[in-house]
Amino acid sequence: MIRLEHVTKRYEGGQAPAVEDLSMVIPRGELVVLVGPSGCGKTTILKMINRVIEPSSGTIYLDGAETSTFAPHVLRRSIGYVIQRVGLFPHRTIADNIGTVPTLLGWDDDRIRRRVEELVALMGLDSELLDRYPQALSGGQQQRAGVARALAADPPVLLMDEPFGAVDPVVRTRLQGELLDLQQRLHKTIVLVTHDIDEALRLGDRIAVFSEVGRIEQFASPEELLARPASPYVDEFLGAHRTLRRAGLLRLDAILCRKAMPADAVQPYQDDAGLPRLASSATVRDALDVLLAGKHQAVIVTSGDVTVHVAFDDLRAALE
Repeated sequence: MIRLEHVTKRYEGGQAPAVEDLSMVIPRGELVVLVGPSGCGKTTILKMINRVIEPSSGTIYLDGAETSTFAPHVLRRSIGYVIQRVGLFPHRTIADNIGTVPTLLGWDDDRIRRRVEELVALMGLDSELLDRYPQALSGGQQQRAGVARALAADPPVLLMDEPFGAVDPVVRTRLQGELLDLQQRLHKTIVLVTHDIDEALRLGDRIAVFSEVGRIEQFASPEELLARPASPYVDEFLGAHRTLRRAGLLRLDAILCRKAMPADAVQPYQDDAGLPRLASSATVRDALDVLLAGKHQAVIVTSGDVTVHVAFDDLRAALE
């Protein structure tokens, strides 16, 4: 768990603080996203957690211990850090890059090799890339190698500063999905910075929305954020398509729970055989897309031995 208590950061010559009287708790094992406009202090918060810079006042705790009580280099070796343009050492091979922190920690060569091979498999990288240098890899491959390097010593905390901002939209979407899959397996405490509200909504267990003056306007789950913006600022930041964004988060499970009945009790819905079928893990927006594209009156949603028909009225009710 990471806890910040009344943390403020003022830079010399700055008229306003970069971060002002910030208190927040980042629960163990959650992926928390910091989102807001440029200059609102998001990257400064990451750097203060990692002690790249020191707060002007306030205290930061890592699992109950003040981070200021750790030697900076010891603290940083226990926290993985991923930045936007990866930051791989250009003169070192991918294998050597991934093994950087284990090498600093004094691991033996065989242990480092096994860990590098494990991470390459985990990140979906081709083992043939290990002897290459960063410039020989694509942007997506470099980003995967950067995440592998951050995870090399199995740190409990991972800080990610705009990790997917330098890749194209297709690769970015793929990497976001891979991060979610990775988090389901590893359950790290992750703090991720982004400017992209859609990325925040897709990735975050909780989202902290910052204003331009470095203050938290709301800290909540994606669903709560979209359903109940805490201020006009948050409402404006989320944009005009809050309902559609919420539809992209809300799974059909919710409708299934309300309407569920045994499969053999489902009544035919006109041309039942011609209706499209979706898994309960699909979202309300997936169902809307299917209904609109095919001009269907309903979709069939299944989960195990439970089947329901879901129509437009059901989707609208789920969003109310």
